[in-house]
Amino acid sequence: MSDGMTLFSLAFLEHVVDSLGWMLPVYLYLMSFLYTLFHELGHALMAVLLGTPVTRFQLGTPVLFRLQLAGLQLQFGPFLGGSVSYAYADDARRWKVALATLSGPLFPVLLSLPVFATAGLQPLTVMLGLILLGQTLANLNPFLRQADGHKVVMQLFLMMKGEKILIHDLFERATAMYSMVKYT
Repeated sequence: MSDGMTLFSLAFLEHVVDSLGWMLPVYLYLMSFLYTLFHELGHALMAVLLGTPVTRFQLGTPVLFRLQLAGLQLQFGPFLGGSVSYAYADDARRWKVALATLSGPLFPVLLSLPVFATAGLQPLTVMLGLILLGQTLANLNPFLRQADGHKVVMQLFLMMKGEKILIHDLFERATAMYSMVKYT
């Protein structure tokens, strides 16, 4: 760290950006791409550990390249984004769904701990930490409809209501719920 700068100052952030120079956009893209890779791997690995087969693993959007490997479809694209699809059984426990969903944002954090413990406050590790913090907090946001945090909260809510297993007719249930709402 430079003389007299504290970690949480604008001067330190300016120092980090200046030291990365013209490579800053490249580093931002690569680090965000790695975060997305590890995020989706976290979902997939936890699902497999809990006995749920993964049917599709997508890294990047839009999908430009597909590869089929023994029941797993791998999809790749140039821009940031990704997703994982699972083959949950009709009697899958909701806690498994919640745990696989939560594992996505937490897996990159777990993998980054040794990096931060050994590398110190280098410009690249600071940039990685900011990306990791921002994307993890965004993914865990319970108020953002497609975020993992929202999905976990919904699974916990349904478990508290007594629905301990998945029901695959969610579209029909949602349609029935909306038809019961009276608009005035």
